[in-house]
Amino acid sequence: MEKIGSIWRKTSTRFFMMIVLILTPLIVDMFYQVYVHRQEQLEKIRADVESISSLVAKEHLSLFNSAREVLVALSQIPQIRGHDTAACSKILTNVGARFTQYTNFSKVDSTGHIVCSSTPMDKPVDASKGINIVDAFDKGVFSLSGYRIGRLTGKPVIVFSQPIFSAEGQVTGTVNSGLNLNWLSAYLTDLSIPDKASVTVFDRKGVVYASYPSGHLKIGVSIAQTPLFKSVITETGAQYARYNDPKMGEMLVGFREVRNVPGGVFITTDIPKSVVLAGIEKTTWEHVIVVFSVIVLSVLLGWVQFHLIFGRWIERLAAMAQHLAQGDFSARAHVPYSQGELGALAHAFDSMAERLQTHDQVLRQAKDNAEHANHAKSVFLANMNHELRTPLNSINGFAEMMELEMFGALPAQYKEYVKNIHSSAVHLGGVIDDILDMAKVETGKIELSEKEVDVPLLIEDALFMVHRMAKENGVKLKLNIDRSCFLIGDPIRLKQCILNLLSNAIKFSPGGSVTIATRCEAGFILEVRDTGIGMTADDIKIALQPFGHAEQRAFTRRFQGTGLGLPITKQLIEIHGGELIIESEIGRGSTVTIRLPTERVFKPPSPSAGATRDDAPKNSQKNSAANEDRDE
Repeated sequence: MEKIGSIWRKTSTRFFMMIVLILTPLIVDMFYQVYVHRQEQLEKIRADVESISSLVAKEHLSLFNSAREVLVALSQIPQIRGHDTAACSKILTNVGARFTQYTNFSKVDSTGHIVCSSTPMDKPVDASKGINIVDAFDKGVFSLSGYRIGRLTGKPVIVFSQPIFSAEGQVTGTVNSGLNLNWLSAYLTDLSIPDKASVTVFDRKGVVYASYPSGHLKIGVSIAQTPLFKSVITETGAQYARYNDPKMGEMLVGFREVRNVPGGVFITTDIPKSVVLAGIEKTTWEHVIVVFSVIVLSVLLGWVQFHLIFGRWIERLAAMAQHLAQGDFSARAHVPYSQGELGALAHAFDSMAERLQTHDQVLRQAKDNAEHANHAKSVFLANMNHELRTPLNSINGFAEMMELEMFGALPAQYKEYVKNIHSSAVHLGGVIDDILDMAKVETGKIELSEKEVDVPLLIEDALFMVHRMAKENGVKLKLNIDRSCFLIGDPIRLKQCILNLLSNAIKFSPGGSVTIATRCEAGFILEVRDTGIGMTADDIKIALQPFGHAEQRAFTRRFQGTGLGLPITKQLIEIHGGELIIESEIGRGSTVTIRLPTERVFKPPSPSAGATRDDAPKNSQKNSAANEDRDE
């Protein structure tokens, strides 16, 4: 993906896409015109197939009507109505010679036998079971048979029958004609039918009466199970349908039903869709090839022009920018300044590179100076740590001895002086520790000595150390500790963090209360809540900065401190992979939360293991102090 992205970001690629976008309307218009032409062609073919089917249907209906008219006229002739079979046959022979589309004309008497015919016969032929004869006698109406082979001619025919009525209106016989289905198929060949199209005439049972081209479908076969028959017979209202042929694919079919014919007859004209669209597809491919050739030629010419006019200079500018990004400020564009806007841009790049090169040299010198100063600071802090702690240890030792009156009783005023000396020395030692810790944090030299940490015991140790400070400030200490929480971490640094938070809470909550609570919930959570003066959001930001004091009025500040406790605590917690969160409101106190990740929490030891800890007796005094605070 990165490689594709880098190719896309190239100016030449975008120039190429611009050319393609310019040519896109041409491509879209081309395909739109092809689509319109395609729809027009389909609509034209639809109209053609419907027209052919309609034309054949009209001819078919005309053929049936003319057959009825001829038979009605014959039924009125005395020779046909009488019993003179010779005279009857003579008239029918003359009529058959005139109407060649019929294979035979005949008369059936009241017994259902053919007694005279245009085709010679030796004896009467029984036709009483023909459906056309039965309907004509029973219903007294013009009737026709389905597909059949003529009894006298042996040709495929449809037989029409017209009743012969007596003076009393009784059916005394029928006059009949057999339509030559081969003649009907030959008629279809004279029509102007599109290439690859086919025409089929069939009844509602699917029996084929005629088809085009010759041999397409055999006369008399059933197509009732074919997609053609099913698509037509199920269509209601429309005279156009589509179906899928296993060999030819999608077919377009127009059809008409001749409803006036007893039993109904369908005429269909169908053509493969692929044949209709073949010419369009050929034209489409020709257009595509032409347009594609134009696009390729345009892109090639455009790329050559782009490279000659812009490309090589842009590539040099890009190469120079890459060198500058890698810190090589000696790189230059090597583009003639006479190249219009690109020349002006190259001049600006070269000028910028010269300034960057100068600034880089200055910054390198400044970096060397800063590293030298930092080294000097480290040496200074190390020396000051030694030089300050040596006398401070002596001051602390002698102050404690005097405070305990190991060399004899002191006057009350001197006792107060000694107490102030001792507290000031302790405070100064804390300041020195904070400054050294902050220096280590800033230089990343703090290393954690991680081990299993008994959190409840660690908190109790911290409470013991701030117990005296809490009493002096009138602060009540409250505990809500989850004793199942054990951690992996640096116990000394974690204890330092807890002491910093407790000291701050006690210092800023005179006469109030401080609550320390822990719980193992999605990791480890320790909260220190106080009822002190509180802070604003801006005060919190200041308090988290080295040497920052939320109360910044230098000459009226009521609370002492270096301003390093919270910043150090925040850094130490983050080194443990956790976070420090401060929530506060003026006049309502503050809540400082330490969150450590789940991987630093582990399953506590069993009660039996805890009972044998070596340090339990040593902390009995501390536990008593913690319990005392908790009960206050």
